[in-house]
Amino acid sequence: MLRGQGPALAYEGSDKSRPGRFRLGIWIPFRLAFRLEHGMTSTMETPASIPSVSRVAAVQLCSGPDPADNLEKALASIETAVDGGAQLIMLPENTLYLRLDNTETAPILFPDSSEFEALKQAARRHQVWLLIGSLTEDSGDAARPFNTCVLVDDKGEISATYRKIHLFSLNAGKPSDIDEADTIAPGDTLVMAKSPFGPIGLSICYDLRFPEVYRALAMAGATILAVPSAFTERTGKVHWKPLLQTRAIENQAFVIAPGQTGQHGENRRSYGHSLILDPWGTVLAEAGPEPEVIWADLDMDALRRIRTYVPSLKDVRVLPVMTVSVQGTTDGT
Repeated sequence: MLRGQGPALAYEGSDKSRPGRFRLGIWIPFRLAFRLEHGMTSTMETPASIPSVSRVAAVQLCSGPDPADNLEKALASIETAVDGGAQLIMLPENTLYLRLDNTETAPILFPDSSEFEALKQAARRHQVWLLIGSLTEDSGDAARPFNTCVLVDDKGEISATYRKIHLFSLNAGKPSDIDEADTIAPGDTLVMAKSPFGPIGLSICYDLRFPEVYRALAMAGATILAVPSAFTERTGKVHWKPLLQTRAIENQAFVIAPGQTGQHGENRRSYGHSLILDPWGTVLAEAGPEPEVIWADLDMDALRRIRTYVPSLKDVRVLPVMTVSVQGTTDGT
């Protein structure tokens, strides 16, 4: 399977009194606030101190409703990823809990649970950065927790968190229909995380269908786009790979998309086929339909060449108008 920073944006928060506005004919739900830092002149620059090549891994799981069982699978996969030389490991959405019944009360796993603590300890023990695709976080509504992506650094400390904004619905008149708004509370802030591998734009699953999310992250300086997912088999067969390749190409960024796979209970099946893509849209590594780990080397020199060869990000004329929160302290400088 193995082939082959930019300035921060000041967080101002969403404008709840004005939930949207028109600008240049586009309905915009958030406000953008640019604040240049580090003396950089362009959001497209990447610090020279970021390693030219970093090895990453995407973990594909088949999670269920038992956090302890899911943790065992995740820890074993982390060990495999480390054995393959990964410095940055990404786990899929619903890493430790995948709901099978909408009447269930989801266990709150972030920030205080023994399972989450075990994942932090694994990152610290192996001295790797670990992206946990999503964990349940208390939202104040017991029936609708946040679905929160968590980036943990190589010391086992929380570096960044992102609450899923876009909530998936599938209405085909079948028992497997989904409406995540019934069981998940939405977030309202985009997040880019500083890391020694380059700035990482965080997203989760259904966010993939909203290109403005990734353009905002790319314009903020993201060189890696994380898309931990639990894509359904029905939609994944036709949309998963084309959407991921499009996000990589249009934002000239690496895309790492670890996914859930296989049958979860009676009415839910995930597509799998986790992917790692380069900024040209080329597949660096692709999983099949079974749980597994894939690896790839991210070549930042190749990213710079692509962004110089086709400088489309510098030619953007219609800027995204969204709030991006920059989190973390390690940016490769």
